Amino acid sequence: MQKYVVLVIMIVALLLSAGVASAEPAPTSIQTTIAVMPVIDKSNVKYGRDMVDLVDKFLGEQLPPGQYKVITGDAVTKAAQKSMVDLDNPERSDFVTIGKALNVDQLLFIQIEPIKFEGKGGGFIAVGHGTLYATVGLKVRLVDVKNDKYLYNKTVKSTDQRSSAVVGPFGGVSPKNTAIGAAKKALEALDAEFPPALESPSASQAAKE
Repeated sequence: MQKYVVLVIMIVALLLSAGVASAEPAPTSIQTTIAVMPVIDKSNVKYGRDMVDLVDKFLGEQLPPGQYKVITGDAVTKAAQKSMVDLDNPERSDFVTIGKALNVDQLLFIQIEPIKFEGKGGGFIAVGHGTLYATVGLKVRLVDVKNDKYLYNKTVKSTDQRSSAVVGPFGGVSPKNTAIGAAKKALEALDAEFPPALESPSASQAAKE
């Protein structure tokens, strides 16, 4: 009989503890608010818009809506204009000023640097065979607005090449395809180290627990 009494007491205790646990509110996830500046195109090529589209697509994949509240477009542009920030040569203090005006946690800035071309095989006019090299640099700045510091501050560069046995300018190789290939490689290099810089507060807290 005593065994049954002990068993009943244990069951009641378990039910009470389960009820207390279920009554506790679920932890709320912290969502990072990030302002993304319009991508600055200084590639100096007529197909620069294609390069910008590549970067925009990359950012869309890196900043999922469930984890980040992303502010882009006119709101960011107007904040920059109102803050009288010179985007031709912005500094960290400029990014912080814009970020505070938008009341965001972080601000992201990406600029496509001038593309560098180099031809081999008779110069840019290749007879019989030619190779074209294109180097694309992405100037990336991710700023912690509230703490006034860089989370990421680097220019990522990558080079791609195309070869052809066709006679003609650049040895018959397309400069556009070569440059876009280099841009894709630069984004791949950025992808390998970018997520840690964009880690949300909730993810960071979970890693500590």
